[in-house]
Amino acid sequence: MLCYTNGIQATLEQLEQEPAPPPLQGSKAGRNERRKLLATLLNNLCAASLIAALLQPALSLVRQERPFSANDYLAMLVFGLVGLTLHAAGLAIATGLED
Repeated sequence: MLCYTNGIQATLEQLEQEPAPPPLQGSKAGRNERRKLLATLLNNLCAASLIAALLQPALSLVRQERPFSANDYLAMLVFGLVGLTLHAAGLAIATGLED
């Protein structure tokens, strides 16, 4: 059976089919490079966050400016969790590389 939609002739089977997914942009090698760069960025931000989590309290203890407080523990926890989350995101992106 033929149908007319906006002046275009199509069969019912063609109209009932799901639309094709949008084409991927760029070549496979280009997409892989973008993924690797993003994973590297997230991993480097993870390293900076973990260094900040460990370095800040260590420096305050060495310099003995003030006693170690609950805020220091909280800062270590927050920076540590941010670092681990960034690492997990980078790992998830890196596992999506195409062969």
